[in-house]
Amino acid sequence: MKIINAIIGFIIIFIGCFFMTISIEHEAFQTLLYKFLGAFILIGGLHYLKKVSNFRKQN
Repeated sequence: MKIINAIIGFIIIFIGCFFMTISIEHEAFQTLLYKFLGAFILIGGLHYLKKVSNFRKQN
């Protein structure tokens, strides 16, 4: 189960990184919106890995 949770967490982080790399020419507001969305998803993925997967408590 830990492996599945780790894969889901890494997919969420990858999606966040993807949104952070999007930049649209001549659309500063939309680019900034994608950057904030990507950062929010990235933080959510890190939180998922920390809380749900319990990587700190290795048995």
